[in-house]
Amino acid sequence: MVFVRNINVLSRKHLKKGLVKLSIMKNKVYYLVFLLSLSLSIKVLADPVKVGLILPLSGPIADYGATIKNGIQLAQSEKPEEFNNSIEFVYEDARYDAKLAISAFHKLTKSDKVNLVYLFGTTCSAAVAPIAEQNKVPTIILSGEPFITGGKKYIIDFHNRLNDIALATLKELRSRGHSKFAIVKTEVQYLESLVDAFKANLNEKETFTILDSFAPDANPDLKTTVLKVKNGLDKKEFDAIGVFLLTGQISTFFQKMDLYKIKASTFGSDVFGQIEEMKKAGPAAVDGIYATLAVSEEFSNKYYSTYGNRAQLQYAANSYDLANLLLSLFSKYNSKISSDEIIDLIKKSPPTQGALGNYYFTEEDPSKLKNAGNRFIFPIEMRKVSIDGTSLSLSKN
Repeated sequence: MVFVRNINVLSRKHLKKGLVKLSIMKNKVYYLVFLLSLSLSIKVLADPVKVGLILPLSGPIADYGATIKNGIQLAQSEKPEEFNNSIEFVYEDARYDAKLAISAFHKLTKSDKVNLVYLFGTTCSAAVAPIAEQNKVPTIILSGEPFITGGKKYIIDFHNRLNDIALATLKELRSRGHSKFAIVKTEVQYLESLVDAFKANLNEKETFTILDSFAPDANPDLKTTVLKVKNGLDKKEFDAIGVFLLTGQISTFFQKMDLYKIKASTFGSDVFGQIEEMKKAGPAAVDGIYATLAVSEEFSNKYYSTYGNRAQLQYAANSYDLANLLLSLFSKYNSKISSDEIIDLIKKSPPTQGALGNYYFTEEDPSKLKNAGNRFIFPIEMRKVSIDGTSLSLSKN
């Protein structure tokens, strides 16, 4: 009996040792699996999707490039770990020059090996888009010009058609009884395209006159222009003035209007939404109307608290929304993602609530629209300038 009991004790000891060894082996296996999983995760996270941005970071409209970069960096600051693991942004300065934009595109795609390119403005987008399409490089533009995206698979506009902006403005002007329009403009593609879209939607009873046109880097006195306005108003040649100028030029124009005590109904572009500029513009700018993408008050306040201004706020909100959209799309991917996968992800992106309201992707119908292409649609809002330089909402479309 003692002998049997000893055998049982020994058996239990061996069994216990065996179980301990088995447990240790299992733990080692689990640990190795964990290390392998961690290693694979680190490998993926160390190889994020690369997005190249071609912006005017210097030159006559450098403030737009700076604002777009601010919007992206604001989004990054709110989700630093997620962005660091998912997306690497690479910036190139093109000074809003088509040739420099093409050079920047080649550098980004060949040297930096970016997966997706972003372009600001019609001039640079129009130059690069055919090359991007030919090379199957997914490219997001901020333009509003349908001829750039029309019939192209890899080019997507993160903006409404400019025609929709012009129509909203014209609708508001007609509701106020205006039908004779005079235009003062800066020779920047975006502003000229807005003016062209406005003109194209006039009916046979409405008139249109270009009073003056200036280079983007010009610093005109504008006295002659304002006197032309006064003369035309006195003769009742027009009843509303379109002020499609850049920052600095707008405030100077309205200051001259005030100096010569000229009162007129005015309208313009989203530059009217720059609070500091319109505050400097003074009383003559009050009640000027413009159509714009609707920036939320929450984003406006957040941007101001971070950067101390609201200049070109629409563009900051646009890039902020774009950065967050790309994060939502690329969080599970790395730089091995293909061009077709990127386009497919963008097309399948759901309607999203962002700094510019509820926006969504649309693949335009060529049977209904000329130059049908791929773009995102945002709410358009009519606003009017207040005495303190801010603006009040009139309507949303």
